[in-house]
Amino acid sequence: MDHTNSAGTPTHRPDRSKPKIRMTAVLLLAMASALSGMSQAQTVADASSAQSNTGYGPEFTVLNTLGAATPRTTFSVFGSGGYAVFSDAFVGPPFTLTRRAVLTQVGAFVNNCAQIVAGVPQCPNTLPFVFQIRRSVNGAPDPTFVVAAAPLTHDRDPLTVTFETASLANVILEPGRYFAIIAPQQAIDSGFVLANSIGYAARITPVGIVSPTGSTVDPANRTAVRILARPVKPKPAVAAGQ
Repeated sequence: MDHTNSAGTPTHRPDRSKPKIRMTAVLLLAMASALSGMSQAQTVADASSAQSNTGYGPEFTVLNTLGAATPRTTFSVFGSGGYAVFSDAFVGPPFTLTRRAVLTQVGAFVNNCAQIVAGVPQCPNTLPFVFQIRRSVNGAPDPTFVVAAAPLTHDRDPLTVTFETASLANVILEPGRYFAIIAPQQAIDSGFVLANSIGYAARITPVGIVSPTGSTVDPANRTAVRILARPVKPKPAVAAGQ
């Protein structure tokens, strides 16, 4: 819904009841309530320490929906849009690991600014978004448990959409289906994961959505995300008697 400030300048505040794609450059205000009852654990007990293993194989791409963009590309927030990220909607695509691996880089084109009015950002004191790794449960993100999490880099430029990254190289993930979910660290922050900009569109992928009431999946939409990993080499067998 469009609103007007005291100076008569239009502002834009999307309908929070639909955490779907945001097609304007000005983002919704964050809701004050944080996700209740949801685990924000940084690691879990069954995630083995990568330091205890002997080594890793070469890096490979797990997921890449960047399309024509590269990690060095930047976009103006004006004319850009995407899936809203705020305290009641954490979003991100699924990915599959066919072998034990560590995620050396999890990255996305994001913007972290709750509101821009007449070209002026209204988002002081933002914190970096966080990438959460959640298992897939019945095809949707596990709404109650975070396998691992790490903060993204943060360019602190509200007028630019930049490729921000995190590393989870200290946590070994077992083979399986997961979701890479982007979430704010504080309830006052909100932003979006890039879907399109002028002359650009990310590739189509399912998008998981985690909310206070559970989780769902949008079967086909656009989010600009890339995930790199290295396989964990098995420990060499120890001969009997040694």
